[in-house]
Amino acid sequence: MKSRTTILFILFTAAVAVLFAADIAVGSVSIPIRDVWAALTGGECDPTTARIIRDIRLMKAVVALVAGAALAVSGLQMQTLFRNPLAGPYVLGVSSGASLGVALFILGAPMLGLTGHAWLSSLGVAGAAWIGAAATLALVAAISTRIKDIMVILILGIMMSSGVSAIVQILQYLSAEEALKSFVVWTMGSLGDVTATQLALLLPAVAYLIIFHYIPLYGVQIAFRDYRPRNGFLGSTWVGLKHFKYFLHSPQFPQLMRNTVLLSLYSLIFTFPLPILLALLLNECGSVGYKKFVQNVTYAPHFISTVVLCGMVIAFTAPDTGIINSLVVLLGGKSVDYMTQESSWRAIYVISDIWKNTGWSSIIYLAALTSIDPSLYEAAIVDGANRMQQTWHITLPGIRSTIVIMFILQLGRMMNVGFEKVYLLQNDLNLGVSEVISTYLYKKGIVNANYSYSTAIGLFNSVINFSLILISNTVSRKVGEVSLW
Repeated sequence: MKSRTTILFILFTAAVAVLFAADIAVGSVSIPIRDVWAALTGGECDPTTARIIRDIRLMKAVVALVAGAALAVSGLQMQTLFRNPLAGPYVLGVSSGASLGVALFILGAPMLGLTGHAWLSSLGVAGAAWIGAAATLALVAAISTRIKDIMVILILGIMMSSGVSAIVQILQYLSAEEALKSFVVWTMGSLGDVTATQLALLLPAVAYLIIFHYIPLYGVQIAFRDYRPRNGFLGSTWVGLKHFKYFLHSPQFPQLMRNTVLLSLYSLIFTFPLPILLALLLNECGSVGYKKFVQNVTYAPHFISTVVLCGMVIAFTAPDTGIINSLVVLLGGKSVDYMTQESSWRAIYVISDIWKNTGWSSIIYLAALTSIDPSLYEAAIVDGANRMQQTWHITLPGIRSTIVIMFILQLGRMMNVGFEKVYLLQNDLNLGVSEVISTYLYKKGIVNANYSYSTAIGLFNSVINFSLILISNTVSRKVGEVSLW
């Protein structure tokens, strides 16, 4: 099955590349591939041919490719959100919402005497379509929170689509001939008039992806160099695996690995199951008011910043004024400075993490629970199953895929123990258990300006995390047929 999927992916990718090239080369005027390549790379080419390729056909082909991919992804997201293969943009009225937005912009604006420059009109059509589609989707999503029957939601979506179409037809009847012509051309879905100005709408997202996700990869090479800022990346001496060997043979390495792995394991063991348990308890709760109260109380700590949380932890565990030690002394015990005790530091870290994130992490499991067919519970009740049996045989298997995926992702972050929280709770007396790879990397790389060494440590950390994801995903796919890919 895996090899078949890989082959299909390669074939479809090759087909997309061939069709993209054909879309640029073939048209009312056929252009040889060599001239297409010359026009795209800036080589010698007839000016008319170059203009046709760069200003007309390339724009059209790019938009067609992006729009097709976006439509497929959005359809999959909607089918997943509404848990029905029929829940697409057309059925739920999202496409009609986009049509209404454009109709109001093209047909309604001239009726009110609102006109603008050509560039504003060009960008305004795209913006109006987005606003109309987003408003319709938000309305359908709001309805779905009240109505749980997906078939009713689909019927309402179809009715909404019909109502929106009626409004658009009224606008067409009342509009001027020129505006009506522009709207009809838009509804035909022609990409012939796409310009570079319209494609500029994609630039912010593309720029963010390139600047923050791809360009930084160029700097990874300093892990294999003795980097000196004045010499630059390429001017610094290539040393190969020197920094990796130094880290692996350093006296701090065993302690750093032990502290990082233990802290991650404790967090995984205690913080991963609790959101699942909380979601199951909330799902069984019959009182809506009490359920909302518990959700509000457990969600609220997530919005406390890490700095404030660490300040609260330090204040609560203070030996003289802390509320914990005050209770201990009141009960006849002795005051203890818990933050300086290596034996208690990990427990404090994990407990504070549980308090902060359990409620928020339970949201995804609560969402997964809504996808379970209620008729399964009805059949189990008829068969005499009690609450525990229903949970074990229906509820947990129903959210198994979500649990497995979240577990795989958690393993992928195993070596990335939260730097901010560890660093803020760290002091000289608990360094024996609190010094982890991320804090050591910060001190060596930023404080001591040893950039090559710290980059090597970070790359080592990332390789381990990636390996853990691959291993856990492979094991999960082999054992339970549930995986990320």
